[in-house]
Amino acid sequence: MSFKVEQLEALITQLSADVETQKEVTRLPLKISSEIFLHCLPPRPEPGPRTAPMLLVNVCNSWTDIAISTSALWAAIHLDCQGVGALQNWLQRAGHCGLSISLRESLNDDVAAILRQYARQIQNLELYKPDISFLTTISFFRLTTLIIAFPRTDPSSIIGCEHIMALLHLTSNLQKCNFLNVDVQMQENPPDSLTLHSLRSLKFGDAESGIIHGGQVILRYLTLPCVESLAVPMIQFSRHEFTLFLKRSSPPLRRLVLNSGWADIMFIDLHEIISLLPSLVDLGLHTGSSPFTNDLLSSLADSPLLPKLRSLKIVHQEVFVRFPPLLHQNMLRMLSARRSQITCFIYKALSGDEHKPHAGVCDALRQLAADGMEIFVGSQDQGNYI
Repeated sequence: MSFKVEQLEALITQLSADVETQKEVTRLPLKISSEIFLHCLPPRPEPGPRTAPMLLVNVCNSWTDIAISTSALWAAIHLDCQGVGALQNWLQRAGHCGLSISLRESLNDDVAAILRQYARQIQNLELYKPDISFLTTISFFRLTTLIIAFPRTDPSSIIGCEHIMALLHLTSNLQKCNFLNVDVQMQENPPDSLTLHSLRSLKFGDAESGIIHGGQVILRYLTLPCVESLAVPMIQFSRHEFTLFLKRSSPPLRRLVLNSGWADIMFIDLHEIISLLPSLVDLGLHTGSSPFTNDLLSSLADSPLLPKLRSLKIVHQEVFVRFPPLLHQNMLRMLSARRSQITCFIYKALSGDEHKPHAGVCDALRQLAADGMEIFVGSQDQGNYI
């Protein structure tokens, strides 16, 4: 390839400018350079030459020195494989920083030994397809977030109740805990009960998307006096057991998501549950049918039930849902009675146009939406009629 003299001169000028810029960057005060490097981090840093912080280490000696001396660059790691050496080197560079560690199918004795070494620094721990028996002797004193997840249909998602409870006993400062697609295998001898005073958010299965598992049975042995957000599939877990948990914990619950799978939630059961939660602001109900809907909407319109409620979401998971008489009239009555309070109302089915309100109700609901209320009434295939 041939270049004209003018092109070569322009190219040389540009390269010279880039070199000078590089020199200026390396001469920046360490604190500023470190701050710039921190803004280069991806959400889930992992060992690899093409993303920060490893990418920064491979540019030049000056950048290597800056990157290695910036402990915060190494405070988070996502590891997809059995990279024991990479994990050890990474965490050594993190110094005394609080750590966020995400491990995918990489728990073994060697990795557990490293986690034990850094346990007092670990604040966030995400484990994908783990054998958590490796962790049940490690005290995670600073841990605030714990996520244990499996693929939806993974047969290895069964974890012994004794292992989960043993791990929770070692996380006294835990604030957020998610068990995603985890099945808990009960044992003959029940585990010791446990009170978690710091826990604010607890989620089982994937209650909001309809993927449900049996991990919530550990609520039989937990007391959570400070939990504010809870997502619970009601499969293998009765209304009676759940109300016992609520009475035992007396939590200041602000957000509750209940998923009954393909079964029905009866209003008498639902009323007993939500009557124990006067602080509730956000309620989500995922169910196969809708026998509770009319009674719930009428009760919200005519009584002080859930006095702080601002968001109500009802999702039906069956293709054909029984259409309750007077549903839309009660819907409008409730939203009109609480128009100064409710900010979001969602009533969604999988399919069918029988959920369309008649014209008068549609107009009234559209007026509430025009006044600022978020409203969805319809189905996934027909969309929002409002």
